[in-house]
Amino acid sequence: MNQILLISVRPRFAARILSGEKTVELRRVRPRVGAGDCVLIYVSSPVKALAATFVVAEVIQASPSRLWRETQSEAGVTSREFKSYFAGVTTAYAISLKQGQVLRSPVTLDAIRHAWPGFRPPQSYRYLTHQDASLLSPSLFAKTSRSGSFQAAQHL
Repeated sequence: MNQILLISVRPRFAARILSGEKTVELRRVRPRVGAGDCVLIYVSSPVKALAATFVVAEVIQASPSRLWRETQSEAGVTSREFKSYFAGVTTAYAISLKQGQVLRSPVTLDAIRHAWPGFRPPQSYRYLTHQDASLLSPSLFAKTSRSGSFQAAQHL
């Protein structure tokens, strides 16, 4: 795991991701992530909590019309929502998510701010260091004893 991407997702789309109905996260701007990187799902207001982790399977880049053809069964949105979201862009992106782990107890914004004073959830997304990610939840990221590096916990 190289990059850790924290993305904010509206509650109705987050519910679809957590249920497995939505397996791609659509983005107008390509985040610097690739296969094997970690994505943390932060559910925006009114939930305000870190809810799950995923591994990036791939990032798909295409015209909006082509991306719709490729991802419509996985996108968890209607054609109208898709077209509205990508209006005015020539290139669209989809982060294909796999190996999802829903946190047994979502980490609330208050709990995050207790461990990380001044933390602000991203409007869209932000990159985290492994040490930043470990502040979000002690059980979410654990430091490995041999290598000294951080890895996503296997059992959330």
